[in-house]
Amino acid sequence: MASHNLLQNFVAMVPPHYCSADSNLSQSQLSPEEILLITVPLSEAGKPQRCQRYVVPQWHLLDTNGTSTSEENYDVFLQGCADGWSYNMTGMTSTIISEWIPTRVRTLTGTATGYCYTVGQLILAAIAYFITDWRWLTLAVSLPFYIFFLISW
Repeated sequence: MASHNLLQNFVAMVPPHYCSADSNLSQSQLSPEEILLITVPLSEAGKPQRCQRYVVPQWHLLDTNGTSTSEENYDVFLQGCADGWSYNMTGMTSTIISEWIPTRVRTLTGTATGYCYTVGQLILAAIAYFITDWRWLTLAVSLPFYIFFLISW
C-alpha cells in the first residue's frame, strides 16, 4: 500500500500546459509556436500563462521586422481557457493528469477514493478494537485479500 501512495508523486505530475487556441486557428498555416504566441500571453517569467488566453488573436506579435508599434495601441482582453488545455509532452509520454482531462471527473474520482480510503481505515479501527491479539488481527485483515487473490487467479 505504501508504494502505491508514493507512486502518485511520479505518475500524477502535471506537465506544462496552456490554454488551447480557438478551433478556427487549428486550420491555419501557422506553426504551433506561432499559434501559441498569438493566443496565449506570456507570464513575467517569459513562459505561456496557464489559465488565460487572448480573446482575439494578437496577429501583430507575428510581425518580426520591427515596424510594429507598441502593444498599448492594441485592445488586449484576456479570458479563461474556454476550449480546454494543450499539454507540452516533450519531457514525458503521458501522465495521469494528461489522460484525465475532464477536471470534474478527476474531482469526483479523487473524492470517492478519499471516502473509500477513510471508510476502510474506520473499519480497520473497529476490527482492531474487537480483535486484540495482533496475530489474529493480521490474519483477519490479510485473509480477504488472500481469498480475493485466489479467486481472481
